[in-house]
Amino acid sequence: MLTIDHLEKRFGSTVLFRDLTFTVDGPAVLWAPSGWGKTTLLRILMGLETPTAGRVQGAGRVSAVFQEDRLCLQLTAVQNVLLVLPDDRQEAAIRQDFARLGLDEAALALLARKLSGGQKRRTALLRALWAQSDTLLLDEPFTGMDPAAVQASIALLRERVEGCLARVHGEALLHKRIGTLSGGELQRVLLAMALEPIPQILILDEPLSGVDVGGEHLVLDMLDEIRQKYDLSILFSTHDFSTLRHYADKVILLQQTILKTGTPGEVLSSPEFRSVFHLDLGEKGGSAQ
Repeated sequence: MLTIDHLEKRFGSTVLFRDLTFTVDGPAVLWAPSGWGKTTLLRILMGLETPTAGRVQGAGRVSAVFQEDRLCLQLTAVQNVLLVLPDDRQEAAIRQDFARLGLDEAALALLARKLSGGQKRRTALLRALWAQSDTLLLDEPFTGMDPAAVQASIALLRERVEGCLARVHGEALLHKRIGTLSGGELQRVLLAMALEPIPQILILDEPLSGVDVGGEHLVLDMLDEIRQKYDLSILFSTHDFSTLRHYADKVILLQQTILKTGTPGEVLSSPEFRSVFHLDLGEKGGSAQ
């Protein structure tokens, strides 16, 4: 069980959130308007950011789906990849992988800040593939790449993907081009990556972003099936309540601090919820006033 105990995060004199105390032992939704610290809180839970106060317990091995990848711009592409390894004994093999992805020695001599968008994306992809980690997280990994680089990247990724897609009923997606996938199919691929190996806690940041209404239900049904099959705790952030009200066991409403926790019905009907979102909820959904 994931336990958050009196968590606080400040940036200088600005309080992002304070006194967050809750537990997650089943599906839960972190619900807040944009800009109120959902991603920062998830980064703290993943160990990527330090809280100002409070503590997190029970996270164990954490798997996540990120919204973006980042490079150290003052380092070269090869140095960025070597950051995730204990030493530089694999440098020759890393350079071979870069060559397969179309980065020649001239490009590898540049600092990351001088690389093109596609070259940065290939560097981020290789860093993820070489990292000695339990989980591979990819968010739009082929953005900015030309067709040849995309095909080369797919070849490197294929060995990681085969077998993982079966967990999310995505076997038919293996030979589809990424650019042809729907939003729901892309989320299925990303979840397959995040579930290798099976984590104790699955943390998702806006997992329904870019997914149409039909795909939303498929993704949520799949998450529920995965949760029951593997006994996972699932925590995800969102500002969209139209479908998640039927999915979560617990909702945490966040605006600097926890305003309300409870079942979806309890939170949706609370004055705190209406005050934050300025919503008039009908029988089948909600609409902004």
